[in-house]
Amino acid sequence: MRPLYPAVVAGTWIACVQPAQALDVHGIRIGDRWSPAKFEQVLAYPTIPSSQRVRCTEQGEEFCVGSTRFLGVDVRMKIEGKDGQVIKITVTLPSDEFETALAALKHSFGEPTAEWSSPPDATAPLLFHHRVDWKLPQEELFVLQFATMSTLSFTRPEDSLASRYPPPL
Repeated sequence: MRPLYPAVVAGTWIACVQPAQALDVHGIRIGDRWSPAKFEQVLAYPTIPSSQRVRCTEQGEEFCVGSTRFLGVDVRMKIEGKDGQVIKITVTLPSDEFETALAALKHSFGEPTAEWSSPPDATAPLLFHHRVDWKLPQEELFVLQFATMSTLSFTRPEDSLASRYPPPL
């Protein structure tokens, strides 16, 4: 998805195509300034009991964890920071919600960089059934569907987990 932005060149308005929007979770992006109060506020949903909502540590650590709503389903979320910046967001959801979540991710972030699915007649048990990657210069989204859960991992390229889960040959 490439939104159009107006620009003025020599007094004339023209439309400029800009790169796709950064990968985000309710407006929280990799590299954002660490802001625990903001994170707790934007991730609070009335359908999630207060005691289970995303909460950030108050002992100086840059870490938030809890439940919220993302992509239309209740999920478990963990946000990690380092040196005052968000470096990783992990979302865990039930595996049966994977296809719905994947469709929403493709709608929001466009077509993935790579996608792999296990064959329906796989002879050996596989660790995961579906893998999808979105890679941008400063961030990446790595999605895995396991038998009982699915994980979405928003990271910087240098913190990527993708190499730990290569598709079987």
